[in-house]
Amino acid sequence: MIPAVVISQGRQFDGTQITLRRPFAPSEVWSKRKVAVIAIASAWILYLALVAIRLAVLGLSNMREVALRHVLTAAIGALLTAALFGALSRLERRPPLVQIGAALLLAAPAAAVLAIANYDVMFVFAPPGLWSVAERAGNDLPRVFVQTIAENEFLFTALGVLYIAVASAIESRDALQRATAAESKAQRAQLQALRYQLDPHFLFNALNTISALVMEGEAEKAEQALASLSAVLRTTLSSDALVDTTLRQEFRLHQTYLDIERLRFGARLQVALDLPDHLEDVPIPPLLIQPLVENVIKHAVGVSEGPIHMSVRARGVEEHVVVAVEDDGPGSQKAGFGLGLRNVADRLALRFGDGATFEHGTLAGGGYRAALRFPVKQPVPE
Repeated sequence: MIPAVVISQGRQFDGTQITLRRPFAPSEVWSKRKVAVIAIASAWILYLALVAIRLAVLGLSNMREVALRHVLTAAIGALLTAALFGALSRLERRPPLVQIGAALLLAAPAAAVLAIANYDVMFVFAPPGLWSVAERAGNDLPRVFVQTIAENEFLFTALGVLYIAVASAIESRDALQRATAAESKAQRAQLQALRYQLDPHFLFNALNTISALVMEGEAEKAEQALASLSAVLRTTLSSDALVDTTLRQEFRLHQTYLDIERLRFGARLQVALDLPDHLEDVPIPPLLIQPLVENVIKHAVGVSEGPIHMSVRARGVEEHVVVAVEDDGPGSQKAGFGLGLRNVADRLALRFGDGATFEHGTLAGGGYRAALRFPVKQPVPE
């Protein structure tokens, strides 16, 4: 609940609080194509590094020529890996077990092709002097061929499973980002829709006031009201529902609007606006408080014959700002959750999430209070 420090008239408050939730933000992760390229390059560079170490340990003759042929083998292996990844990418929407099974099956022909290519590069198309008689005798070619296929099978399977895991994670990330983007667009559209609901409502009330003044023969007051309405419309039409304004501008807007209403109600409307200097630059969504002010006019001043005292006050509470709108009129008539209050709650939820709360309800002894509390970037004095 909002602390009692923001209850300007010191009366007990019995209201409803709404706690709001903040949506999460997506993270930046590499694309599947970029990860695939890095995985292929890393795997076959590592292969060449291990070959270089092996050749250095064995001390083979013509080591440079053998190393170059391993580079050709690695290039063929990289192409086969790219083909493997391409085939697996077509199965991304299949169950994980199906994808892993496909990786095992597709790794076998890739391993065999690479083993054959390696054999041809190293022995079939090798120059006669590449291997010495002793080295050829030490190479049991059938055994080497089978061993190479087994090693390649393990390598391609590992790379395939790695690709499946990374692709699955990236696909989940992309789906999450798409959902977040859609949610963000929906929030923006909802904010704009709420603004469109608010502006006609505000304009109707102001025009209704001017019409009443004209009907009562109060031409001078009607002219003053039109001038005030013009000032209000310049402010509202130039503002963006998705761009914050400041509490200073909001309170000026309320002052102008209430000047219009005072021309209609005269002494029946007693207003107190209280905005401390250190809170004037606090950002707030435009016209967020306006429905609460209009509620007082409609449900308290408009149905009362005697004077109604209304207050709009802002207070700093730790790292939050509380703005409360109170009156001492027949608040029981507003005990509910009408369009104006729902508008405020929805906009507060979309803008601040779980960092904000909204309370509204009757005051002991008569009257009504609606208060919203939202966070600020820097702590404010109380």
